[in-house]
This record gives sequence, C-alpha cells and structure tokens, in this order.
Amino acid sequence: MKKSLRQMLTVTLSAVLLAGASTSFVAAQEESGSTEETSSVVSESAPEESTADESGAEEVPAEEMSEAQTGLDEALALFETEYPESSIAKINVERTVDDETEEVSFEYDIEGLDAELNEYELDLVYTNGEVVESEFSEGWLNNDDEDQEGAESVSVDENQAPPLESDEASSEEAPAEEASTEAEEVASDAESVQESAESTEESAEETAEFEERALDLEQTITLDEATEIALTEAGSGEVVEWTLESDTAEFWGLFGDEANENPIWVMDVEDMDADNETEVHVDAITGEVLNLDEVQEDAAEAQGEAAEESAESTEEAVEESAESTEEAAEESAESTEEAAEESAESTEEAAEESADAVESDAEEAVESAESETEAN
Repeated sequence: MKKSLRQMLTVTLSAVLLAGASTSFVAAQEESGSTEETSSVVSESAPEESTADESGAEEVPAEEMSEAQTGLDEALALFETEYPESSIAKINVERTVDDETEEVSFEYDIEGLDAELNEYELDLVYTNGEVVESEFSEGWLNNDDEDQEGAESVSVDENQAPPLESDEASSEEAPAEEASTEAEEVASDAESVQESAESTEESAEETAEFEERALDLEQTITLDEATEIALTEAGSGEVVEWTLESDTAEFWGLFGDEANENPIWVMDVEDMDADNETEVHVDAITGEVLNLDEVQEDAAEAQGEAAEESAESTEEAVEESAESTEEAAEESAESTEEAAEESAESTEEAAEESADAVESDAEEAVESAESETEAN
C-alpha cells in the first residue's frame, strides 16, 4: 500500500513537470514567432529603388530616407543578426557634428531583451553612409541557466522510482525506518512539485514583462515619420536626438483619462538661429503630438475651476449658516417674548385671584363682625 502511494505521487509529479515543460515550449514558440515578425522590419522599411516600366519611362522614385533612418535600419539589422532571439526594447539616436571637419555622424544605442529577460545592447556610429564603429554587449542576466539546468536534473533524479528491494532486504528493514524513508520521499516529492509551480509562475511573470517592454516596430511610425511630425510641431530647426521606448507608463499617467500604453518617440528639436531647443513627444502608434504643456494647462485650469467651485460652495455654506443663525435668533427672541407674555399674564391672573381671595376674606370678616355686634 505504501509503495502504491509513492508511485501515485511520482506519477502526479511527472504530470506537473510535463505540463510546465509544455508551457515553456509554447512560450518559446510564441517568442520565436515574435522574433520572426521583428526581423521583417528592416526588409520592409528598406528604400525602394526607382524602376522602369515596359515603355522604358522611369517611374517616380520613392522618397529617399534620411541618413539617420538609413543608419537606424543598418543598426537594427546588425542587432538582429547578433541576437536573433531577442526583441528591441529601446532605441536612442544622437546626431553629432565634428567641430573641425563639420562631419555629421549618428550614434545609435539599441537595447533589447529575450523571453528570459536577458539584456543585450549595440552601440554603433554611422558616418557618410557607413558603419565606422560598433560594439555589442550583454547586460546582467536575470536567470542563471546553469543553475536552472542543475535544478532540473536534480528534480528528475529525485522523482525517479527507487530501485526495487529484495524480499530479504525488506524484511530486515525496521518498520519505523521504512516509514521515515517514505515520509522523506513524500516530502521531497512535494518540494519538487512546489518548485515546479514556482518556476511556472516565474516564467509567466517573465513573459508578461517581456511583452510589456518589447517594441513592435511593425506597428510604430518610422524615425523619418516621427521627425517630420516633430519639425512641423516645432516650426523650425532640426532634430538632434531621438528616443523610442515602450516604458511610458509614468509619462502617460500625466494625461489622466487619456492615458494608454503606446510607445513614444521623444525628440529634441534644436533651432540654432533662435538659440532654442524644444522637446516634442509623439505617440509612436498614432503619430499624435502629445503636448504636455496643454495637458498641464488643462490640469491647472481644472484645478482653478475646482478651487472657484470650492470657494463658492464655502461662501454659500457661510451665508446659509448666517441665515440659519439669524432665523434661530429670531425664533429664540419670539419664543422668549411669548414666554414673557405668558408669564406676565399668569402673574396677573395670580394677582387678581389673590386680590379676589383677600377681598372675599375681608367681606367675610366684616359680616362676621356685624353678626357678633347684633348678637350682643
């Protein structure tokens, strides 16, 4: 009976481990699919070459991409080649000008992560249509693969069915020792099940965080499109820095009810003639300019209106309180006057009754005196 119980626990544990493995496999397949989708960004955003139709006349060429956009596409392609299992989490581009040669360069910082939240980075310099510098690096790892592999191997060994003992050996083992051994095995099996459940939960949390941080570049507007929107908003100047990231919850929180989770292009527009620099925020999905100043003005206006309403409400409350106090005072005065009148009337009535009683007593005394006189 005890061996049957141990075998049942072993089967249950194996089922749990297989379920966890299936979940990890599905997550890996989904991640592979998202990587393939990301890899199509570079090819789809490549500039179209002008072609000739059958008549020999050239078609109108597609709009040429800026050097900043071309360098970004090159950086993304290199990043994907180096880390094919990762997705882009953040893009930063900075335009620099050499003081001596006035040569324009673009510095790219591409950050990415994979489904296990391992972080990767590419720093690249693009000048005159060529990559002149590039450096790949890997950030600290959230997961230790070796530890995980070791833990899995231990878990599997612990859950293997123990070798069958001979009848002679079993008969020699004391009942108490056998019960203790089986209790330890049951505790070990339970611990393995708990570890498997925790691993599955951690995997789900990592998947959620990965989906939150990973950028879907197929859905976002390009750097050139964002640049055009920013220059239209600023009116003049040129963009000297671009940043695209998905971690925008804090920024969107400033917009109150209009908040969402879309990534944002943040661009610095510099106007050398006016000696002015403007920061423009653009929704990377819709292309809408996110004017934070207007939002803050609306918020200030709303606060002012709320303060006015509060002041009016307080004034009304004071007036109502004064009116109520005045009415209460009038009612109290009227009540006091009525009470005084009632008291005076009562006193007058009592005095009249007392006078009548005295007069009646006097008359009785006179009558009594007259009766005594007549009798004498």
